[in-house]
Amino acid sequence: MTFVRMVYLVMFTITGGYAQQQNGLRFALNESGSHYFQFTFLNQTWLRFNQNNPGSLGSLVEGESQKNTFDIGLRRTRIQMFRKITDRAFLYFQFGQNNFNAQYNSNGNRKIATFFHDTLCEYSFAEDNTLKIGAGLTIATGLSRFTQPGISSILTTDVPVFAQTTVDQTDIFSRKLSVYARGQLGKFDYRFILSDPFPITSSVTNLPPIGNDANFAQKNIHYGNRLISSISFLNRNHTLHPTWQEPI
Repeated sequence: MTFVRMVYLVMFTITGGYAQQQNGLRFALNESGSHYFQFTFLNQTWLRFNQNNPGSLGSLVEGESQKNTFDIGLRRTRIQMFRKITDRAFLYFQFGQNNFNAQYNSNGNRKIATFFHDTLCEYSFAEDNTLKIGAGLTIATGLSRFTQPGISSILTTDVPVFAQTTVDQTDIFSRKLSVYARGQLGKFDYRFILSDPFPITSSVTNLPPIGNDANFAQKNIHYGNRLISSISFLNRNHTLHPTWQEPI
């Protein structure tokens, strides 16, 4: 048996942002700089070499089976925008694309790939981060920290997508239209989310007929709610926006 072997020849991750330079990508809206508008940029470029199993789906390039494949791709390309309007009001936007290479094809068009990942507004009801309430299109959800990862600070080579249980089925790349409450109480980090899922019928996938096998419901869709909490024994997590950032 020939096993699939994949070699990441190069993986570039470049982020850009100037947190302290008011004349850079962060623009102060008051004298102290506590109110601001900021841009950050991130790009992850992968160079990959695969040795494929004969006849496997990954071995097909333009309909022809290939023993070995090599590609250059943009794993993630993102533009983030932050705005701290007041001491307690916060806006966040993330725009970009994923998984773009020479084989990318969206209904015969290689150009359509970018979309809004996140767009939300949030209000803090306390100065110590004990309660923040926000709403919008957001990755805030439950299950685990890898279900809502902070891409610029993940500790693994990539995110285990199996932790994102509804990815592109009832959401937009793990993002749903949601209202949430989150915060930190001592060493505990919590978040409660109420989401309005997208119907599976708009997922651009071939839907199986309704039968005895479990699958996403095609009718009678309901709001979903999730609760996740964690405890930090040492360092505490970042709390700027709902993605689960690595500890400070």
